[in-house]
Amino acid sequence: LDPYFLMTNTIMTEKTARRGIRTTDSYEPDALEQISVDHAMQRRVPVVPGQMTVGKVLAAIAPGTEYVFVTDRTEAFEGAVSVAELRSRPVEAAVDSLVKVPHVVRSGDDLRTAAGELSRSADHGPVVVVDDGTVVGLLTIGDVLKAYGERMSDHTEDEASILLRRRRLKVLVQGKQL
Repeated sequence: LDPYFLMTNTIMTEKTARRGIRTTDSYEPDALEQISVDHAMQRRVPVVPGQMTVGKVLAAIAPGTEYVFVTDRTEAFEGAVSVAELRSRPVEAAVDSLVKVPHVVRSGDDLRTAAGELSRSADHGPVVVVDDGTVVGLLTIGDVLKAYGERMSDHTEDEASILLRRRRLKVLVQGKQL
């Protein structure tokens, strides 16, 4: 009987495990690298002129809206404002005084890149999604988590592990039934 089957780690991972680093028994690629920003972003973000008052914007947007894009007089993108911040301001205030210019990602980037940009912003606010110099959407931390959760539920560990044969032999040696 070979003592290899009784080891909790393989010969290749034993030294790493002794250092306190958790070693997995199968390779799983980073799910965030496999999902594009285009898949997770919000495409329908309301656009309002900057000179509009907070009261008019709140009356015009649909319930459940989290952010609005703000434009200047020439309809060029100025930034984004959260609806929560609009609700905390006087109704006669102009929206352009509340604008924050968010970080930018491209629609073809992966969610790992976008998560890095989200973490760089001071308040972890949203990032704007740009495609060929045009703003095409918005991505929040919630959008990243939702896409990640969907990916993980779609790809649970149903397929055979790399070390399945070793696991079976280990269970057999320990006297348990498969």
